[in-house]
Amino acid sequence: MNQQGQDPAQTLSRPQVRAIQHDLLSARDQQILRVVDMVDKMPLRGEADHFIAPLRQRLAILRPARRLNFTRLLFQPLDSVIVAPSAWRRDTLNVPRSALPPLAALVRSHMRDEAAALDHALEDLTTDHEAEIVEIGPRLWAAAAALLAGVAAPEDWTVASGLSQGDFTGIVGIVAPGLLQAGRITQIVATKPGELSNQKCAIEEVFQDTAADGSTAFAAVVTLLAARMPQSDFVFTVADDVAVRRSEPELRLAVDRAIDASIDTLAGALAHPSRLDEAANELRRVLIAIENLEAQCFNRVSRKTRLAHLRQTVDGNNRRQFTAALESHLLQPAQSIMDADDTQIGVLEATARDLRRFEAIARRIGSADHYDRHLKSAVAALKPRPNDPAQTKVDRARLIEILRGPDAAAAAMVG
Repeated sequence: MNQQGQDPAQTLSRPQVRAIQHDLLSARDQQILRVVDMVDKMPLRGEADHFIAPLRQRLAILRPARRLNFTRLLFQPLDSVIVAPSAWRRDTLNVPRSALPPLAALVRSHMRDEAAALDHALEDLTTDHEAEIVEIGPRLWAAAAALLAGVAAPEDWTVASGLSQGDFTGIVGIVAPGLLQAGRITQIVATKPGELSNQKCAIEEVFQDTAADGSTAFAAVVTLLAARMPQSDFVFTVADDVAVRRSEPELRLAVDRAIDASIDTLAGALAHPSRLDEAANELRRVLIAIENLEAQCFNRVSRKTRLAHLRQTVDGNNRRQFTAALESHLLQPAQSIMDADDTQIGVLEATARDLRRFEAIARRIGSADHYDRHLKSAVAALKPRPNDPAQTKVDRARLIEILRGPDAAAAAMVG
């Protein structure tokens, strides 16, 4: 905010805003993080959010800890279904990001003193403070759910969100039940994987309670829980069992809707590749999610086709990411390996391990020959040179060993 209390973005013309956005898109990671932190500190963000809107893909890769505020905490349980306004469609189980500020303002206006106390409690907290979120969040989520379930759209809804009055009802029909069950879902997700079977009753209770609110609420809660559980097929199975026992066909259709929404969410996540050091874990999560969804295909040819296409997309993304990272993060830096110090050698070895972990999982999706071919080329590029100092030969062999195993390293040393 400037001295007159104006939003700085509102004092700029649209071309000026676009020029700043363009500069930010080419900025370094640390510069991006500083800008985002500055925006997060603003008491009234307003149009300043437009500065970072084009950076959301970069932020999805960097995954920085964000300052925890009222709005961010309020919608944290719904993160998996929040999408950009341009990606939102009516009659989906998603929530457009443009709806969040007016919804948060509506909740805050009714909470008043409680909201002020919450602001104080959130000072100096970030999204990395998971224990504090689990402690503070459920009270806010429950209060917001009760409010939103029976409130009308605010007068400025259309201006603030860019959405129609009818959209308010549909969006609240997803947000309110999601927030109502957010605390219980958080407890279920915190259960150790080996104890998941002991939580079946808790999951059933959540679905039974939600079913009374209608099929959209049921589909939304199933989708939210499935997105946070490594065993989403288990979630869908329990949901279907509840629907069958209640003899409500619309609930079985709601489970189908949740499965399709989960495929949409997974497909959307592929637009945000992870950093190399996190890529293997993220790819493992994606692979498990695909396999879980494939278990729910039954005789649905269209769903099988979508998942087959999704596998092809993941495979293509994997090949491009692996090839680019191998060249830019390992082979190019390794050209100066003779002059590298211990720290630089450590970085190269860590990169090689990241590549190997990623490649091992990527093979399960497909294109094994692609990885074999590029790893073979990498070994040839890293092969010790006759005039290399002894330590450089050892460093080269170590990288080959990480990428291809001890036999390949031994063969490279002999050759």
